[in-house]
Amino acid sequence: MAKKRADFSLQTKDIIAKRAAYRCSYPDCNATLIGPGLEPNTVENIGECAHIYAAAGKGPRSKHNLCAEDLQKPENGIFLCNRHHEMIDKNGGKRYPAETLMLYKQMHEHKISEELGHINYPLMWIKKVIIVESPILKEGLSYDFTKSTIITGQNGTGKSVLMEYIYTALTGKCIIRPEKSHVVLEIEFSNPIWQKVRCEIDGGEVRYKVGEQNLTFCPFTIDVVFLRDSKGKRKGDLINWIGAQFGEKREFVKNLVGGAELKHSYLISDIKTETVRKTPYEYVRIKLQKKDDLDCDCHWDLEQFSSTERYSVTFDLIVDYMRKASRYKNVLFLMDWSNVNAFDSGLLSHYFKLFYDSSVYFQTVAAMHTLWQGVNWAGWNMITMSIEENLEIKWEKISKLKNI
Repeated sequence: MAKKRADFSLQTKDIIAKRAAYRCSYPDCNATLIGPGLEPNTVENIGECAHIYAAAGKGPRSKHNLCAEDLQKPENGIFLCNRHHEMIDKNGGKRYPAETLMLYKQMHEHKISEELGHINYPLMWIKKVIIVESPILKEGLSYDFTKSTIITGQNGTGKSVLMEYIYTALTGKCIIRPEKSHVVLEIEFSNPIWQKVRCEIDGGEVRYKVGEQNLTFCPFTIDVVFLRDSKGKRKGDLINWIGAQFGEKREFVKNLVGGAELKHSYLISDIKTETVRKTPYEYVRIKLQKKDDLDCDCHWDLEQFSSTERYSVTFDLIVDYMRKASRYKNVLFLMDWSNVNAFDSGLLSHYFKLFYDSSVYFQTVAAMHTLWQGVNWAGWNMITMSIEENLEIKWEKISKLKNI
């Protein structure tokens, strides 16, 4: 027996249409799809709510593992005019895969948010990364990104390498493996001006090509926050430790704590610092108020918290910064941080739902071995990296390569 179509409810259709401002979400269409009806007291809506992931088993973009409940959510709907709805479904999932439609929806809603005054800059998210030359990843591979993208795969498949390539290309700062090799990438952006940039990483130098113009400097400004496993032992207080997780200096972290608004925190309601001593070196304690302690004015020392709670506080501070900063500039959050494996499904669901939420404007790319159970991944783009794709040169051989 065929599965029943997971159609949208009238309420869900209303949400999808209003979030699109009743305009077609297909790039450069923007047609107004609502207006006066035939009678003075009527309204005509000629827009159509299309499913991003198919509502039926044999529909276009039907290869997914989403349940009927997820398929019926507003996140899975895109508002289109009849012409573009018909064109997308006619071409099926090859020309218009779910990832592409998801990006169209997010770009359109971002534009509407800009018109409402929620944000103050044109969108510049990564749309695609193409490996042109690499001693690690297989040449010719391309990776498609949306606002929220998960990269999965076992050790040795190149997840961390890809993240390092992206960071180096977008910041002009060489780190670890790209420093020792010759790499060429092409990056496509979801931006009407900056659409494709070629990036060459060679012996620690980073060069760019935009069209026919060669550049020795990074030609765009994207604030990249890279949360990854820090090297070496902890030194000093937890201000230093938090900064080491995403490569920032202690003054930056102190400012984060001082200006933090923790409305999205899972565990805590307030945070502040307390200087214990200034000589021979500064030592600062981070004091927290848990949501469970709202009835009293108790602030606990973060040193007394479990490691998982410390990781959660680090997440809170980073998310709070990106949530604010992304209203004024493009922000990309790269996460290749094994400490998230300590989070339970409730904590993970809280943060990953927030990363996808359209009320925050930063783009997220997260690397992990496998998808966690109990987390709703509806709306996320999934990239699976495999050993078969990257067999030509294993990344651990990098140290043996010479004269690259």
